[in-house]
Amino acid sequence: MSNTRRARIRPPKRNFSSQAVDFESAWSKLSLAINQIHEKNASKLSFEELYRTAYNLVLYKFSKKLYESVQDEVRGHLERIVQTELDPLISGGSSNPTQTLKELDRIWNDHCLCMRLISDILMYLDRVYSKETHMPLIYDAGLTIFRDAVIRSSSVPVGEHVYQLIISEVQKEREGEIIDRIAIKQVVNMLQSLPESRIEGESIYVTDFEPLLEKATETFYDNAASQLLQENNDASVYIKKSQTWLDEEMDRCTMYLSESTTWPRLSRIIDRVVISDRIRDVMVMPHTGFTSWIDNDRYDELALVFKLVTRISSEHEVIRDMLKDKVLESGGEINQVATHSAELAKEAKQQKKTKDKNSQSSLSSPTSISVKWVESVLEMKDKYDRFSKRCFGENRGIQTTVENAFSRFVNANAKVAEFLSLFIDDHLKKSLKGKTEEEVEEVLDKAIVLFRFVEDKDKFERLYKNHLAKRLLNGKSVSEDAERAMVGKIKMEVGTAFTSKMEGMFKDMRISKDLMNDFKAAKTAGTVGCPVEVNVNVVTATHWPQSIANSEAKCIFPTDIETSKKAFADFYLSRHNGRKLLWNPNMGTADVKVRFKKRVHEVNMPTFAMVILLLFNDLAEDESLSYEEIRDATAIPENELKRNLQSIAVAPKTRLLRKEPMSKEVSLTDRFYFNEDFESNMARIKVLAVSAGKSENDEENKKILQDVNRSRQYETEAAIVRIMKARKSMEHANLIAEVTRQLSSRFKPDPAMIKPRIDALLEREYLERDADSRNVYNYLA
Repeated sequence: MSNTRRARIRPPKRNFSSQAVDFESAWSKLSLAINQIHEKNASKLSFEELYRTAYNLVLYKFSKKLYESVQDEVRGHLERIVQTELDPLISGGSSNPTQTLKELDRIWNDHCLCMRLISDILMYLDRVYSKETHMPLIYDAGLTIFRDAVIRSSSVPVGEHVYQLIISEVQKEREGEIIDRIAIKQVVNMLQSLPESRIEGESIYVTDFEPLLEKATETFYDNAASQLLQENNDASVYIKKSQTWLDEEMDRCTMYLSESTTWPRLSRIIDRVVISDRIRDVMVMPHTGFTSWIDNDRYDELALVFKLVTRISSEHEVIRDMLKDKVLESGGEINQVATHSAELAKEAKQQKKTKDKNSQSSLSSPTSISVKWVESVLEMKDKYDRFSKRCFGENRGIQTTVENAFSRFVNANAKVAEFLSLFIDDHLKKSLKGKTEEEVEEVLDKAIVLFRFVEDKDKFERLYKNHLAKRLLNGKSVSEDAERAMVGKIKMEVGTAFTSKMEGMFKDMRISKDLMNDFKAAKTAGTVGCPVEVNVNVVTATHWPQSIANSEAKCIFPTDIETSKKAFADFYLSRHNGRKLLWNPNMGTADVKVRFKKRVHEVNMPTFAMVILLLFNDLAEDESLSYEEIRDATAIPENELKRNLQSIAVAPKTRLLRKEPMSKEVSLTDRFYFNEDFESNMARIKVLAVSAGKSENDEENKKILQDVNRSRQYETEAAIVRIMKARKSMEHANLIAEVTRQLSSRFKPDPAMIKPRIDALLEREYLERDADSRNVYNYLA
């Protein structure tokens, strides 16, 4: 309406005549003016005169009649517009779908402009009547009239047609066609301006149009998702297309629909139809689904599926379920490999083919099996940690699920405590040599990661103490700092009580070092006589493993060594009166210079091997000793004697003695000669005691398990008494649960183990059964 302009009207002075106002005459003038405005011919109208006319009608109490007459006039005009301009487009079926939308937008813009001009004329009516009666302002009333006369016309289905047109255009764009977004956006703005009931309430866009759009959207994406799965059975393609659909729908809502109301409604539909209803089936697809993404480190797909699943569930149940299953499956495979390797090693040993290239010799070492198992577990843990960081946003729920799954398969391996102890032992003995502090720290941290999963921590404690003791006594630790760091890390995980004895072992080694310095000073000063240089580690029985601290291995030492041994004992006991020294030579080593035909070698060997070798010191070249003669002369236990004879008479690189007949095993009928022809390129040779073929020999391993089981009985009884002393009375089931909770930091007790301990305490009268209920226990002070 370019030939009209909005007038600036000043209210008239209130010096009107006392003569009554004729409503019909005044309305005739106003009606004609409204008609002129609708006809876009308002340039000659006097808005000040028209305002005064409306003002007088309000002043003389014709407000209601004037308000209703204006509504009727505007309604009549819009009804004629619908019949003459919109009905032909709708009933005729325009070939251009957006023509109807553009025409409706034009009519709407004209109507808004006309209502602004009309509301200027009736400004006083709005100020007085509308506010006093809580009726809509004239302009707002015009919106309601447009809604009822045009969009909800009873004669022409304008609204239904327009809604379907918009939905049809949206569907076309979803299918890849180009549409007139601007035309749709303008009509959407119109629908959002038209109220459903109250001016401040929801618009008919929300109440009438969006439900229809929701239904059409659900149908479209349900069909599209089904078709995509039928045509392309690929999980990666599906989730990428799902995200594309979401992005496109978001863009659609932002550009020409409604981001605030339409997007939440449509996104809920897509989330349900495309993701919630189908995502689990998609993720289990063979070769392309979740398992394939994990196996092939497909970080993008994993991050995308996490993003999609997050839309439907904050708990991520489907991802957590599949991660749990995958971790258990992969962990089970790692356990199977270790079990199979152990079986091959056992079979190879039984067949005496451990050195045969075709008998899996690389798998024959228990340490190798243990290290490989731990490294596989840690490698797998690193992999899932990367997934957590790069794909799953370090979601705590997912991390907990993965950790629980790791704990299950790790503890399904009955030897997990032994494997971990051997892994640490192997690294602290040799693998850390030459590494930086950062690399050492990384290895120790990885060991602690696995330690957290171990349920039988008490068993690990016994095994680790044994390995630590052997490293300290044999001087095989590559770094005392690394040893202390490892113990410190264990201490941080499970507390001081767990590591106090290990720290005592370090203290004993430090005191022994100081003691030996004093002993050597006394020897230099001539106050003690010691023909052989000795180095003794004095250990406290309560700190060290019983197999080391409380075992006195029998052995008949050569005279010089026996003299030196007595000299140290006298020196030590002179300082610590009342103490008793028990000697354990099977944990020691000796350096001996040995002259062969070609050269002299300095040989480092176990103490028992040294005692055996010295028997040949005074023999002629062709003289020999039988197995029984060596046994009687040294009194070395037979199992140790055979191992040390194998080390110096069978092992190819350290064959200091000749054995007849030559065979791998040592028997009672064997004879031994000093090997004058021994050769080696190295001036210093190290003799290693032949291993029993297992990580722990059968007897020692059995003893450790017995000690652990015995200790568990004591700890369980102590926990029961501690709980009952605090509670005084408790039901059986609650007592079992509380004992399990308190002991879980040390080991996972079996209820079948707790019940006998309760019975034992009942017999010893620490507890009694309640007189009224045999399922209740009372504490006896």
